[in-house]
Amino acid sequence: MSSAANNSPVSSIKSWVEKYSLVVLGVIISAGFLAVYHLLGFQPDAGTYIAPGVVVLFSLFAQNLINAHRDIRSRLERYSSKLEEMVRERTEDLIKSNEQLQEEISLRRKTEERLRASESRYRTIFENSGAATLISNENGRALLANTQLSTMTGFSLEELEARDSWTSILENSHQNRVLSWISNNKSSAESPRCFEAVIRCKDGQEKNVFITLASFQESKSVLVSLVDITELKRAEQRLFHQAFHDHLTDLPNRALFMELLNISLRRSRRSRDYLFAVLYMDIDRFKYINDSMGHLFGDRLLVSFAQTIKKCMRDSDTVARMGGDEFAVILDDIQDPSYIFTVMDRINAALKDPLKIEDHTIYVTVSTGIVADCRIYDNPEDIVRDADAAMYGAKDAGRACFKVFESRMHQRFKRTLEMETAMRKALENGEFVLHYQPIISLQGGKVATFEALVRWERPGMGLIHPAEFIPVAEETGLIMPLGRWVLSQACKQMSIWQKTYPELSDCSVSVNLSGRQFNDPELENHIMHVLETSGLSPEHLKLEITENEVMHSPEHAIELLTRIRKAGIKIMIDDFGTGYSSLSYLHRFPIDILKVDRKFVGRLDSINSPSERKIVENIFSLAHGLNLEVVAEGVERSSQNDFLAGLNCRFVQGFLYYRPMPPEMVQPDFLERISK
Repeated sequence: MSSAANNSPVSSIKSWVEKYSLVVLGVIISAGFLAVYHLLGFQPDAGTYIAPGVVVLFSLFAQNLINAHRDIRSRLERYSSKLEEMVRERTEDLIKSNEQLQEEISLRRKTEERLRASESRYRTIFENSGAATLISNENGRALLANTQLSTMTGFSLEELEARDSWTSILENSHQNRVLSWISNNKSSAESPRCFEAVIRCKDGQEKNVFITLASFQESKSVLVSLVDITELKRAEQRLFHQAFHDHLTDLPNRALFMELLNISLRRSRRSRDYLFAVLYMDIDRFKYINDSMGHLFGDRLLVSFAQTIKKCMRDSDTVARMGGDEFAVILDDIQDPSYIFTVMDRINAALKDPLKIEDHTIYVTVSTGIVADCRIYDNPEDIVRDADAAMYGAKDAGRACFKVFESRMHQRFKRTLEMETAMRKALENGEFVLHYQPIISLQGGKVATFEALVRWERPGMGLIHPAEFIPVAEETGLIMPLGRWVLSQACKQMSIWQKTYPELSDCSVSVNLSGRQFNDPELENHIMHVLETSGLSPEHLKLEITENEVMHSPEHAIELLTRIRKAGIKIMIDDFGTGYSSLSYLHRFPIDILKVDRKFVGRLDSINSPSERKIVENIFSLAHGLNLEVVAEGVERSSQNDFLAGLNCRFVQGFLYYRPMPPEMVQPDFLERISK
């Protein structure tokens, strides 16, 4: 619109007027002057025409000046406008440039702040990472290290920089590992390499460290991190020691012994000249020592015994505690098999002297099983099994001796295991039965007591005598459930007989207690429970305990037997004279009856009868002096019976009168026979 308006006629006229107005005005004035001059009648002359010409010229000159001024002004305005535009544009550019510059400055400041913050963070991490950290070049020379490295090693950064390589503080083998890794990773950032090493500190102390090596992405430098794991290694060693050593004696335990035995076995396969032997030892009667003297005393005895045995061995031999009072030995690299017996002689000689524990001195013996040549075995478990079997052979031979393994011992061990399995099933299936052997009163010839004797009716094998399975029951612990069953069954049977047959109303039943039962803390409660459930009166129950059992822990025996006897139950000492009785304790025991062992009774009419009779006479004299009744067992001949009657023996038991019988044989005809 602006361009169209400028080109319109009005605009053109206006422009023309502005451009020539003074000239037109000068012409009009000159023309008017001449016209007036003529109208007034003057005669024009040259001067008349000069004046208007001057006016026109002046107006033309003035017009030109005005037009020139206007043109100059217009140009100045255009130039000024253009200059203003240029200044405005330049100013805007400067403003934009300034804003960009400010943004760049701000960005640079933020970048610098981030870099400073990042540097501060990484410096903080570098200094407080919990690990001794350093940066080295490709040759291992230290470039930067944190204070923790100095604290750990005692070396300052300056001291490390002065070394050709910081790896000089490592053990030689570890130095090579580090330098080799750096050499192979000069131009790549491989995954970090980690391993354990040992460093030598400035003060000469050695420390275990965990080293991590990492390469920088675009640099040949290496980041090294060292964590002190000395205490961790010590704890690991302690845990390893605890896991594979006995906490009491500090000897290798069963797990470590089996591993060492396996190593010896593998070595013997590589070299047929390599010979080793295994000893398996068990302290004789340790259980009774432990029960009588206390567990703390028993523990100290084990420690003293272990130290004594270890002194008898070479440094290359291994002594281990297998558990409880059992120890095992590996005699390593034997040049001559006779060395085994040399070791046994050392052990026996060392144990001849008593062990001193607290204020006590105690003599200890061991039963030892020996596997002399282990090269024939395929696995260590079989070696220990056979050495254990030989040790039990030594136990059976009377203890305090050693036995070298023979194949028949393994068969015995196997039979024992089979017997145990069969007995467990027999208990579940009710295969055990009780037979009863009467104890006769010599004064009236009547039955005074029935002794309950357990038998095993094993399917397909008939009736098995207790001598075949009771030792296995004692050894395996099955005597506990079996003994409880015997007590319960015997009391029930006696109660039934008393209710059924008035002739037996004064009879008692006698039940044997094993050593394990006697040490059962629930024994007393179980006896009372059985009497209550069976309805049998306490005075009609007699408990038979072997002499050895009460002597193993006399104080405990006195306390327990006193409580049982107060309930009305009679106490009988079985097999009297065959154990290691102490007369100083005998008068203190709350017992009612002594039972003379069949070994003495059976020899009363033999060639050596005078000495045997003297022993029996002394037993009776002792018993009568203590107001105790006496029962003689194993009476099979009349001559024996007559001799016992002459000693004022009131009760006898044996085949001369009755054999053990099943309960169904106690019938009216039996009662009629014993009443005559």
